Amino acid sequence: VLPSRAVAGGRSPRDLATPLGAANRRPRWISRPPPGGSQPGRRQSCRSITRGLLARGSHLVSRVRSTAVGYWPAEQPPKPKRGRPRLYGRKLRLITVFDDPADWIEAKSPVYDEHDVVLRYRVLDLLWRPVGRLVRFVAVDHPTRGRILLICTDLTMAPLEIIRLYGIR
Repeated sequence: VLPSRAVAGGRSPRDLATPLGAANRRPRWISRPPPGGSQPGRRQSCRSITRGLLARGSHLVSRVRSTAVGYWPAEQPPKPKRGRPRLYGRKLRLITVFDDPADWIEAKSPVYDEHDVVLRYRVLDLLWRPVGRLVRFVAVDHPTRGRILLICTDLTMAPLEIIRLYGIR
């Protein structure tokens, strides 16, 4: 009689029962992400999916909820104090980015089948707690479709490329 942990290479059947657990344990050749990363839906951009993609060398491009928050990196004091240094600085509710008219960039929409559409976007590199690292948030104000918040774990990716990749999902 084998113990239950011997099933599926040291994982219990309960680990394999969840969709997130099964997706992160698929062999790499089965679940190849599209070029530039993966585009799961708004509810799937969570810790387990994101960390699983990063461990494989892929990146995440997804939409986040309007209630999402990001954190500025903590300012380190000139003289270190006792204890663990702070990781997270001031909290920023991302929906408030739309209230500030400054720092917005206008560009033609990179999404397929949209001609002569000018959208506005703003980029912020902030810490995101579910992942525990810097991610790129792109706030997009589309003239007909409304406002959305996008997230990308690749800090080198251009904001218009993030918008384009999310548009082809």
